[in-house]
Amino acid sequence: MTRGTQTPHTVAILGAGLIGGSIGLRLKSHQLCKRVIGCARQETTLQTALGVGAIDEGFQRPEDAVQDADIVFIATPVADVLPTFERILPHLPDRAIVTDVGSTKVEIVACATRIVGNDPARVEFIGGHPLAGSEKSGPGAARADLFEGATWVLTFTDRNTALALQTLGDLVESLGARTLRMTPEEHDEIVAFTSHLPHIAACALANAAGRTPGKRERIGKLIATGFRDATRLADGSPELWRQICMTNREPILQALQEMRGQLNDAIAFLKSEDAEALTQWLQSAAATRARLVEQ
Repeated sequence: MTRGTQTPHTVAILGAGLIGGSIGLRLKSHQLCKRVIGCARQETTLQTALGVGAIDEGFQRPEDAVQDADIVFIATPVADVLPTFERILPHLPDRAIVTDVGSTKVEIVACATRIVGNDPARVEFIGGHPLAGSEKSGPGAARADLFEGATWVLTFTDRNTALALQTLGDLVESLGARTLRMTPEEHDEIVAFTSHLPHIAACALANAAGRTPGKRERIGKLIATGFRDATRLADGSPELWRQICMTNREPILQALQEMRGQLNDAIAFLKSEDAEALTQWLQSAAATRARLVEQ
């Protein structure tokens, strides 16, 4: 495939889990490319991906999976994106486009740019982040419609060409997603509030409730939908979220500072018995949520 070609011949997906498997299912079910090559460490994962029709062929070594690939999706955990990219770079064909699906972008894109070095025309790395997922995991949970209507962020730098962004954007939109372009910095600042802070807040609430002195045995009897909904995110993979938090430290710290300020306001209103200020604070939160969610 040249950069002007609209339909890629071969797409490689490194990481045949829920996201990678769903990409493959959509590519194959809608005939968006000629071949879908998958890669996973475990042979059983590859067999499942083959069985559900997510890939045409599978390899356990990423360098074997990418040798003919026009576009490569690195659908691994955040901590594995850069080691994987560095490993496959010498084996990629000229003019290949590589993207990832991680939820942090600044560190990944900056390091990937350094890895590419002085020959960015040979391979382009474009950081990506599909805002889609499921409670389930693995290729057996993959769905061809997982990205239908979802936002898929593509981050750009001055090293990316308009043609590569358009080529990848067209393919992503063929997966059913709506592409949104922004810089890695803007992405990480925003998701610190919309994704990472909610997870930390859910963990904080679960920990706070679980450490209430003398009440632990009875708290469970009074849990209803409010607590379940507010703490659902705390059930996520601790290892995955450790990786996410450590690769987006500064924006998350800024978000936590803002959150702490809001909690301090609530504490002050209650201590001073300022019912009017508390009411205004609650009303402001309801109005702000409605405005943000409707966008």
